[in-house]
Amino acid sequence: MTVSNSQSRRLFARLAALALVCLLFLPALARAQAGPVGAATRVWAGATVRWPDIAYDPENRVYLNVFGLSGRIVCLFVDSTGAATVGGAFAITNGTFYAQTPRASYSPDAHGFLVTWHSSDTSQATTIRAQIVKFSVPQASGLGTVISDSIRTTYWEQAAAVAYSPASQRFLVAWPEFDSGGNKDVRARFVDTAGQPVGSGIVVTGTRNDNDRDPAVGYIPDNDTFVVAYAGWNNPASYSYLRTQIVKPDGTLGASAQLSQTAATYIPEIAYNSATHQILVGWAQDDPSSGGAIRIFGRLLDPAGAILGTANRGNPFARKVIRDGKEFNEDVSDEIVAAIHDLGLDALIVI
Repeated sequence: MTVSNSQSRRLFARLAALALVCLLFLPALARAQAGPVGAATRVWAGATVRWPDIAYDPENRVYLNVFGLSGRIVCLFVDSTGAATVGGAFAITNGTFYAQTPRASYSPDAHGFLVTWHSSDTSQATTIRAQIVKFSVPQASGLGTVISDSIRTTYWEQAAAVAYSPASQRFLVAWPEFDSGGNKDVRARFVDTAGQPVGSGIVVTGTRNDNDRDPAVGYIPDNDTFVVAYAGWNNPASYSYLRTQIVKPDGTLGASAQLSQTAATYIPEIAYNSATHQILVGWAQDDPSSGGAIRIFGRLLDPAGAILGTANRGNPFARKVIRDGKEFNEDVSDEIVAAIHDLGLDALIVI
């Protein structure tokens, strides 16, 4: 088959445009995605549960499932095939105090998991309690150890967030609690590998009239620090925000940052990239370009907690467009897919 000069020029132009698309949208053009392996397995067939969480033990190659069940915290080990291990589910709280909203985090130094939960110690106040849970070690059903040391009650509907430092061999546990005005602050405390609190509680936030919630904790190995991300609402000014706070190894606070200010923000999560030494904070918020639909946004931080770049909606097929004097994000995925199909390709994978 012969190709004319004009056809060659058109093909070259389209390939050049596609190359530019690849540079701009590389993450989304790699269409390979994680998928399920095998059929879904029911590992619990008992009564209704709430607030499940899961963590992995690479030493024993088992997962720990934790959940709330009728006021108790229940654990269940699951093997690498997805089947519950011998022995089945077991409770680590004895029902003396109503327990709920557990979380689990693994420590190789503890050879086990730190499990945290909210405990209704009185009819007026809840606390954060914790216990170390190990595979193949009989677990006593008791009260756990009190981690929170504030006179304020914790907000039991949002689980404590946990991250682990292999350098200092400590967890940082952060949770929301009510202040004297009925709003919420975020408080934290270090916990050792035996499940015991270390030092005093850390006041992560304490601004009057701010309603801080949804804490997440990430570990930064570059300087053995933690970053706490949280969403919130400023009552006097009526706006929502997403903020971060660095917590140093000695418990003092480092840099803080506001990553977003908008009508609604929710549920941040944190991940550290060891290759770039950057922290990605992701969260849900309203997207003004879509009429207020809730979408995922993200922002990068350096190890000191400084913001890198600008906030990005979690859609690499979006581009900024100015129309009628207004700036918004426009999805161009249909155009990109059409360009790929015009080249006679069913898909494009960029490596």
